[in-house]
Amino acid sequence: MKKFFSFFRFPRASKVVRLLSGMFCTMADIFDAVLFRMLVPVSTGRRGSAIIGGYRVTGRLGGGRYGMCLQAEDSEGRRVVLKRFRRGMWKRNAVGNHYEAVILSGLSHPAVPELLGVINDRSGYYFVLSQQPGITLKSWLFDRRKSFSRAEIYRIGTQLFNVLVYLHSRSVIHGDISLSNVMDDGKHASLIDFGLARYMSARPESGRAESDAHASGTGPQSRPGGSHEPETAVIPDCGGIDLDHARLADVLLYLMYSCDALTRQPGKVRGGSWELGERTAKNAAWYDELALTADQLGCMKRLIGLARPYASTTEASEAFRTVFADWQ
Repeated sequence: MKKFFSFFRFPRASKVVRLLSGMFCTMADIFDAVLFRMLVPVSTGRRGSAIIGGYRVTGRLGGGRYGMCLQAEDSEGRRVVLKRFRRGMWKRNAVGNHYEAVILSGLSHPAVPELLGVINDRSGYYFVLSQQPGITLKSWLFDRRKSFSRAEIYRIGTQLFNVLVYLHSRSVIHGDISLSNVMDDGKHASLIDFGLARYMSARPESGRAESDAHASGTGPQSRPGGSHEPETAVIPDCGGIDLDHARLADVLLYLMYSCDALTRQPGKVRGGSWELGERTAKNAAWYDELALTADQLGCMKRLIGLARPYASTTEASEAFRTVFADWQ
């Protein structure tokens, strides 16, 4: 018996426990996916389509570790997105599941999804969201192999900065800006998936994270959703504005690499897909490869964190507009 219990004192025991836990979670997710397909037959036609909470499911938009998004229509034919959470992940993340709903319920911006409601159905738990126009930048780059022009990169950059200025003025950090979470229809860019969004800490480091909020008079004390206790949606040291700045810069770099006018050598790799990690020269950095001016390089480095960060998102937005103005 002593030998049995002594097994759990060694590091290898924790590895076994983690392995078994991971296998169990994977099996649970597979079972959940199979059960979902049985309960919700997704069809593009009107006959045989599933009805969830009064919405007719018309297709599957995509999925990930936490769940999947379904395209649906209401009784008047308006398109919405049903964001379904995997049962296992929903239970494991019980403490933070409400953040997205709380934060979205306090936002109102055309480039941000609107929370229309929640559905607790036998097939799962869903958020009902307005559908943003276009497709993701990931689809544009890797599926359609689009080469973005400098004017398009400037438009997308300025529009995303407009969204960030609004979010940070509401003390919200998105936390997950990526190619998969930016929608674009050729005219308007929007930001989706607020699953990792959090409110700024009440005491951000050096006071920088709240500079945009104080500038517009919408700091934590006037945070939307007054019926919720502040601590339910506040995560101290959640990364501040620097996290969103760096992730936005990463998205912009992908778009810049797709533009032949900005790469010293064409950036297409084998198979015709764009990949930021491929270098034209061994050990070359992006600031050596991209044909940017000194001011443009300085702006990107400050966004990424290779130089002194911007004190506010408003300052970062104005700097981007200024140094990239000739791309319009």
